[in-house]
Amino acid sequence: MNTPQLRFKEFTNKWDTKDLKTILKVNSGRDYKHLNTGDIPVYGTGGYMLSVNRSLSEEDAIGIGRKGSIDKPQKLKAPFWTVDTLFFCTSKNETDLDFLFVLFNKINWKKYDESTGVPSLSKNTIENISIYVPSINEQQKMGEFFNTLDSKIQLHQEKVELLKAQKKGIMQKIFSQELRFKDEAGEDYPEWKTYKLVELVAFFKGQALSKNDLAAEGVPCVLYGQLYTIYGEIIDKVISKTQNNRGFNGEIGDVLIPSSGETALDIACASALKENALLGGDLNVLRPNKNLVNGNFLAYLLSNGYKNELFKLAQGATVVHLYNNSLKSLSINLPIIEEQQKIANTLICLDKKIKKETRKVSEIAIQKQAFMQQMFVN
Repeated sequence: MNTPQLRFKEFTNKWDTKDLKTILKVNSGRDYKHLNTGDIPVYGTGGYMLSVNRSLSEEDAIGIGRKGSIDKPQKLKAPFWTVDTLFFCTSKNETDLDFLFVLFNKINWKKYDESTGVPSLSKNTIENISIYVPSINEQQKMGEFFNTLDSKIQLHQEKVELLKAQKKGIMQKIFSQELRFKDEAGEDYPEWKTYKLVELVAFFKGQALSKNDLAAEGVPCVLYGQLYTIYGEIIDKVISKTQNNRGFNGEIGDVLIPSSGETALDIACASALKENALLGGDLNVLRPNKNLVNGNFLAYLLSNGYKNELFKLAQGATVVHLYNNSLKSLSINLPIIEEQQKIANTLICLDKKIKKETRKVSEIAIQKQAFMQQMFVN
C-alpha cells in the first residue's frame, strides 16, 4: 500500500518509492580543533558543543550520527559545523527539509547499525534506504504540520524549565531565610530554631518488599529505588501496588529516605507521603511530630536545603547506605509549624504547575507519534 492511512484531503496521489540518495545528500563532518572561537555552532551526536569562526555548511540540514548515537536526528540551522562522528544531510530534488526531519525520526536507525561494538552508520547505508515520498506540496504541508507540533512541545518544555528554575530560586531564598512569610496579621513569624532530627520525628524502617511482589491490583506500595527515579519531594499518587501484606504501613505525612543506592547522590533525597501505603525494605521512615514539623515541608527541606548533609552521611563504596542512626544526629533549622505549612503550600503549587506543563509535553508528543504512524506509508 503506497498511500497513508491519514492525509490532508486535497492530496490523493500515490506516494513514490525512492532511495534516500535521490532526495538528499549525505555530507561528512570534520575536525574543528584547528578553528578559532567564533559564533558558528559546532554539533556532535549529543547536540551543540561550542562555537567556532568558520562554517562547514551554509545550508540547513539534518544531522545523523555516524558513530555512537545513530538514532537521534537533529535539525541543524545554517551556518554550522559538525564533527566527524555526525553526518549532515541536505535536501535536493524538491524535497522539504521539515518533512525529511520527521521521516528521519520515523526510520528505525538501529536496524541499519553496521557495528558489533559502538553503533555505526555509513553513507552508503543511509543513501540506499528505501522510503515512500509524496509530492513536494504534500511534503511541505506535512512539514508545516509537524513543525507546529514540535513548536508546541518546545514551548511547554521551556515553561517546565522556567518553572523548575523559579522553584529552585525560591527554595534557595526560603531555606537561606532571605525570603520570609508573614502571619495572618501581616506580622513576622518567629526566628527559625535549630533541632536534632531525632527531636522532630520518630524513626522506623520499611520491610521486605521487592519488584516481584508488585501486581496490577492491590495495596499501594513504595519501593526505595522509586524515590530517586520516579518520585519528587511529594508522593501525591503512589504508582505501584501489591497483593502481598508484608511491608511497613506508611501514613500520610511520613517522610521517606532511601537507605540504599548506587551513589550517595541517589539517596540524598526525601519524599513525603500523601496517601497511606506499604513501605518496602531499604526505606528510612521519618514520622513527624505534627506539632513541630510538617512532613511536606521536611521533605522539601531535606531534599534541597540539606542535600549535601545527607550526601556526607551516606556510607559505602559499591553500594551506598544511609542509616537512621546517622540521620538522628542531623541538625536542621526550621520555622514554626504555621510558616512551614505556608512554605510547603507554595512549593506544592509550583510542583503542580510543573507537572501540568510536563503532562502537556507528553500529551502532544503522544499525539505526534500517532500522527506519524498514520500519515506516513510504512
